[in-house]
Amino acid sequence: MTNKLIIALFLLIPFFSNAQFGDLLSKVLMQHVTNLTRPISIMPFL
Repeated sequence: MTNKLIIALFLLIPFFSNAQFGDLLSKVLMQHVTNLTRPISIMPFL
């Protein structure tokens, strides 16, 4: 489920009209991808 969520968010990045928000989201996602042992805390950004 976690991997599917990350993949879905990666696919949604190009659709964000705000480039800065998309860049921030991608950076946050990369942090979680490199630290999969940490709990996902992306929801507050959505």
